[in-house]
Amino acid sequence: MGGFLSPLLLLAGCIESDLARSEAEARDPARPAPARGEPPAAVTAPGALREELPDETPYVARAGFLFAPDTLHRFDLTVAEDDLELLRKDPRTDVPATLRHLDQQWEVGLRLKGSYSMRSLSEKAAFKIDMGHFVDDQTFHGLRRLTLNNLVQDPTMIREHTVYRAYADQGVPAPRHGYVEVWVNDAPFGLYGLLDTLDAPFARWAFPEDGDGWLYEGGDGADLLDGRADRFRVQATGAGEPHVDLEALVVALDEATDVMDILEARFDPSVFHMWATDIAAGHRDGYVRRRNNYLLYHGTTTDRWWMIPWGNDQTFREESDPHEGYFGRLLADCERSARCMARLDEALREVADAWEARDLVGFADATGRFVAEACERDPRREDACGHESVVEFIGARPDRIRGAIE
Repeated sequence: MGGFLSPLLLLAGCIESDLARSEAEARDPARPAPARGEPPAAVTAPGALREELPDETPYVARAGFLFAPDTLHRFDLTVAEDDLELLRKDPRTDVPATLRHLDQQWEVGLRLKGSYSMRSLSEKAAFKIDMGHFVDDQTFHGLRRLTLNNLVQDPTMIREHTVYRAYADQGVPAPRHGYVEVWVNDAPFGLYGLLDTLDAPFARWAFPEDGDGWLYEGGDGADLLDGRADRFRVQATGAGEPHVDLEALVVALDEATDVMDILEARFDPSVFHMWATDIAAGHRDGYVRRRNNYLLYHGTTTDRWWMIPWGNDQTFREESDPHEGYFGRLLADCERSARCMARLDEALREVADAWEARDLVGFADATGRFVAEACERDPRREDACGHESVVEFIGARPDRIRGAIE
């Protein structure tokens, strides 16, 4: 399922082992929770992962504690009033800010982010933090950029955290997700999802044997269709000119008599598990249903393509038919291929089985319980807290998937 899978599973095992040894250090169950809007008590990272690491430590190891289970971080941002005014006028411009976490601080670039989830600073704004915007080569435990999602489109606050776990269980190169409570100039902004930024450092982590390729962001109509290749936005640069490899892939798809020939020859097998997880999770805003919220990675050493999920806050909501509603070009072509549909059905069975074998219900419920207090004290949340709908969806979905594809 791709060269990244073994180190990913190895890391997960290391993190869980370190967490088990340091759970008492990471949080104190007897410590009273603060009221809504009050600061949480200091949160420490797991002991073994909190130690200072040398610069040559791999990206994934250096940043792993940020995404560890049952770990809630606190980020404090300080921004001058003049720079806040600049953000109000142009939310997507980077302004100088100070980021504090534990006993360290960094001078960073800060801007707002989002489309449908875009909110102003008077609301629950979402943030992008660029560690190297004002200080060359500066990183945050190896991360160049931080993505802080405001969770306003996900009242449960666990959808992305849960679904990225489901992708990773299937060998799909998915971003990691953790939780942070954010304060801006000593004002509480609430609970945020901390998400891997999909950029060149991410590519080097996810594809350790082929990490210097092209990473393209889809969405906004970008798809593997003639005349649409240049709509993909470059997130990491490979060899040669951008979009040339995409255009060649479009030509190959146009000339193929069966899309399965192209998928077998040019794509990593995990692409089927990405689609199957999208379908099983009822993702109405992804590649399958809307050709939105996805990235393509072209490993130029192996000349292989991968598909990467993104923006999964609309999952675990709709009980869609697994054989209907395909919109992305690859899925539409797959629907016309008996070989491709048979492989997709096989991947759907594997996903359904994995949700039960890996206890995705238990993971979702534990995550919901873990963030419940932070959700309740979030002064800028837009909906009532509660994660039960996600747990119910995941519990019922495997049997419904198997019943629909038999």
